[in-house]
Amino acid sequence: MSVVVAAVIALCGAGCGAILARAAFALEPSDEHADWRGAESGVRAAWTLALVAASAIAAIAAWMFAPSAAVGVAVTAFAAASPGIAVVDMAARRIPFVITGAVAAVALLALAFTPYLTRSFITAAVVAVVMTALALVSRGGVGGGDVVAASVVAMTLAWAGLEAVMLALAGGMLLSGATGLGLRLAHRDVALVPFGPFLLVGWWMAFILSIMDLLGKKEAAFNRRRRAPIVRGPPRCGRAVVMRSRRVRSARCAGRCGRECS
Repeated sequence: MSVVVAAVIALCGAGCGAILARAAFALEPSDEHADWRGAESGVRAAWTLALVAASAIAAIAAWMFAPSAAVGVAVTAFAAASPGIAVVDMAARRIPFVITGAVAAVALLALAFTPYLTRSFITAAVVAVVMTALALVSRGGVGGGDVVAASVVAMTLAWAGLEAVMLALAGGMLLSGATGLGLRLAHRDVALVPFGPFLLVGWWMAFILSIMDLLGKKEAAFNRRRRAPIVRGPPRCGRAVVMRSRRVRSARCAGRCGRECS
């Protein structure tokens, strides 16, 4: 990756982090326990700088380890937005559709140039149906923003296989459930734990493991080729080979070597 490409990706990630940091302090919360609109300027500046740095680093890391350029655009878009989405969900207890919709649009446009478009679309649709059912059963525990975010997670991980999608979703649910249970045992009046940050942790966990698995397969294939025995052909004497009926037939050399060419 060249310095120019890295700079452009870092700049885009930093801009995404700055925009989402501003949204975190401006959105009206859906929970009385979460309201960052009255935060002091020092707190706003600290969170903004942290998000700018985290988004830039996340974007560069996702682009560096992506298996291809088109998939890299999709995962980089989600990776750059992931820190901001987590903070917005903590600040307002909701994930606006405009944020996840923008990431989904970029991801679909990039995946259109890969063989994973159909798989990504179907996987995202199935996850949306499952999460919608969970939202109806949980009675407010899972919101509409969580449903869309989970669909985008599935869309940007479908290239790695169904196992990666399941790992991201299951990991996010387990982390969220364990954290919520611990907080309820310690403070019974604590509001519902936002699902977005844990879902994004699950995405990063699945992405890293998928890249490690991909690199491991490439290394194993390289080692197999390296250890493969070298098959040497018959000795060459510099004479042309006689070709008949698309089959190589032996011919006695006219030279002094007296060997057969094949």
